[in-house]
Amino acid sequence: MGRRAHLLVCVSVLLAACSWDPRLWHRGVDAGTEAAPFDWGTPDPNPRPEDVQSYVWGSGMGLLATRARPSFKQTYFVWFDPTGLDRPVENLGVVTDRFPRDVEFVGAFPTPGNNPRVDGLARWEAGPVREPQWIELTVNLGRSLRLGERVRFGVAFDVRTGGAVRSQRFKVETLVVNSQDPNDLLVSPEGDLRGDERLTYVIRYENYGNAEAIDIAVSDPLGPLFDAGTITRISHGGHWDGATRTLAWQLAEINLPPKGTGYVTFQVKLAPGLAPGTVIENQASIVFDSNPAIATPIVRSRIALPPSPPQ
Repeated sequence: MGRRAHLLVCVSVLLAACSWDPRLWHRGVDAGTEAAPFDWGTPDPNPRPEDVQSYVWGSGMGLLATRARPSFKQTYFVWFDPTGLDRPVENLGVVTDRFPRDVEFVGAFPTPGNNPRVDGLARWEAGPVREPQWIELTVNLGRSLRLGERVRFGVAFDVRTGGAVRSQRFKVETLVVNSQDPNDLLVSPEGDLRGDERLTYVIRYENYGNAEAIDIAVSDPLGPLFDAGTITRISHGGHWDGATRTLAWQLAEINLPPKGTGYVTFQVKLAPGLAPGTVIENQASIVFDSNPAIATPIVRSRIALPPSPPQ
């Protein structure tokens, strides 16, 4: 078993053994303040292995982070195990780093003793601590984070035993993952054409990112040089919006893996009466998840021949 798999097994066993005692965790930041009621939920102490991206642990305490992805939630697990200490833990204080740029506090279990949205960090205080304890902290990552950036986050422990305080700090670094789309637009027939020919457009996309593309949106506005009444063979559930003259596809839960490809297609004829020499341009755009829209290259066709003579 590799180190990563071994760690996940150990963490799962440790968190499963942790005892949540609401009498221990104080909402105040001072040791010995009276315990207050909490808003309890159902945390998941066993994240999927593919979601665990970074971890650090030692001396009965540690920090684990799930993967970082813009506009998605990220979860941090903080745990403390006093069973290996030779003296009882009179008080345990846990405080996070200030939340990084474009990272917003969502919630935590147990509830922090402060207001993280105001303070920009979260803190807890508990004591006495006799059983393993753990905290689940959830944040939301903003859209401005870019593929390949790193999100750095840490927690500090203050452990009071025998009247003395021992402090230890842990920090994790997670690589921002995301889907990414280089795309293109194809037309057939290419180049010069007759004014009454039917054009087939294929809008292609590919995931160049390091995470699956969950939702994909494709749009192709068609100007007045196209005859909207001749649009046909629209693939994959696309629809035509006559008010905006736009063909659009909302491909939900596609889960296109890295290096995965896909396409949508449709056919259309040009508006009647266009003179030879008229240039027709078309450009579509594609959005992967919450990423900015990426426009395809512009495809140009030119009417070089008159319409076919009547049969």
